[in-house]
Amino acid sequence: MRNALGAVPPSGGTVTITGDITITSILLLNNNTTLIIQSGNTLTINNSVSFIAQSTGILIINEGTIVNNGELFLFTSTNGLTNNGIINNNNMIDNAAIITNNGTINNSPTATIIGSGTITGNTPNTPPTITTTSLPNGTVATPYSQDLTATGFPSPIWSITSGSLPSGLTLNGNTISGTPTQTGTFNFRITAQNAAGSHYQDLQITITSTQTTTHTVTFALNGGTYQGNQSLLSQTINQGGNATPLTSNPTRNGYTFNGWQPALNLNNITENRTFTAIWQAIETIEPDPQPQQTHAATPRITQQPQSIELIAGSTHTLSVTATSSDNGTLTYQWYKADGATGGFFAPIQGATNNELTIDTTTPSTTRINRYRVIITNNNNANQIDRQQHSTNNIKHSNNNNKRTTIYPNHTTTANRRKCI
Repeated sequence: MRNALGAVPPSGGTVTITGDITITSILLLNNNTTLIIQSGNTLTINNSVSFIAQSTGILIINEGTIVNNGELFLFTSTNGLTNNGIINNNNMIDNAAIITNNGTINNSPTATIIGSGTITGNTPNTPPTITTTSLPNGTVATPYSQDLTATGFPSPIWSITSGSLPSGLTLNGNTISGTPTQTGTFNFRITAQNAAGSHYQDLQITITSTQTTTHTVTFALNGGTYQGNQSLLSQTINQGGNATPLTSNPTRNGYTFNGWQPALNLNNITENRTFTAIWQAIETIEPDPQPQQTHAATPRITQQPQSIELIAGSTHTLSVTATSSDNGTLTYQWYKADGATGGFFAPIQGATNNELTIDTTTPSTTRINRYRVIITNNNNANQIDRQQHSTNNIKHSNNNNKRTTIYPNHTTTANRRKCI
């Protein structure tokens, strides 16, 4: 070592620094040299100056202070640097050896320690760098808590160095907490400081008067369905805001949508609102039931007219007796046809009971006349009448005996009327 230390140490020798030394040009340590910096003395490496320990067996023992403003290279394959004092590293230490730190190593914010070597003992001090760059806002009467973060070693001490926190908030360690009591925007400077240095950050917190009030607007479908955006059925609206109407009316099978209860009012929402769908059932008009059609009982003839021969000029009464099993009312209508066969049966006017009187005082031009009675059951409880009929042939005789013969001829027709 020339000039800086005043002498070149012999191979394997020891150099002891007993005063303050400044290295102003490149300096190489070799030949198994041991360099001792005594307590109270300072070895300063100027800016842009390299101090290189590059040979085997070199050992630097620092009992005082090393101020590295340049570059300190520890390339020795053994030993290295033993620090029992203070090293203020303001630039770079390139360590390929072993640094045993029993004292303090302070790294400035721009300083680095690089290389493949190791550092044992105390961790080198690194100045803090605040990584919190913004803080969330708060509201009056709502608890607030936010941690501040920074890199560096050891952990920094935090402080407010200008401005002020919102009323009700305090800084404890690295945490801003409390309950805000005043609205406004508050600007302040936070500073983090440790043994290696300090760092500050300007921050801001805005405190609003109250937490935003929200309300819920609900569309209750009341059994119906909605085909549109389902999120519209339940909406969260800020105080005084407007809700969004549904894009279509709900539907429900068998019902007609008839509006909302209460009537829709989606503007200036200041409370929770529920609108319930109103439904009107679709009326189905059923045809009046047709009365069940039943049949009246067929009249039953219990007494038929008997065969009889009448003498011309006399009279005879034909009589029929009938009943109905359903207690229906029986009506009668008598008919007459000329001749034993064929001919048209014409109703006899006024012959509407169960007896018919035949007058033979005026001889008939025909020898045989036929008589028929139709009996109808008119049961009001049954809507289809039943009828029964019988037919009688009556023979008129104009001989001296003046006799008339009646030939009963009983027939039942398909419409269930009783005829005689």
